[in-house]
Amino acid sequence: MRPPAPDDDVPPPSGLAITIPVARPRPHALRQAAVTIYVTLLLLGLLIPGSIVGALRERPPGPVTDVALALAEPIHAGLERLGVPALYGALKERFRAVSCGAPDSGNPC
Repeated sequence: MRPPAPDDDVPPPSGLAITIPVARPRPHALRQAAVTIYVTLLLLGLLIPGSIVGALRERPPGPVTDVALALAEPIHAGLERLGVPALYGALKERFRAVSCGAPDSGNPC
């Protein structure tokens, strides 16, 4: 008769089968994701208003594009009068200076 193998009579650790976490869907995950995306787009639109107008001008003409452009152009003009693009430009240059180093450092940023 052979001796029992080390795993033969050893019971599994207690609770092993019930300690596996079960992924449960969060009740409002889709709504939270949608809000996050729309708030991000709104902030980008406010900080970089020219990008929205430029993107709309590149789209093929149509009723939706025309309405969106008619809404975006006055917002862009108003934000330009407030100096938001200049603020964005200054923040962008500051970020590049911090993240890339000096402009003559040869860093391709």
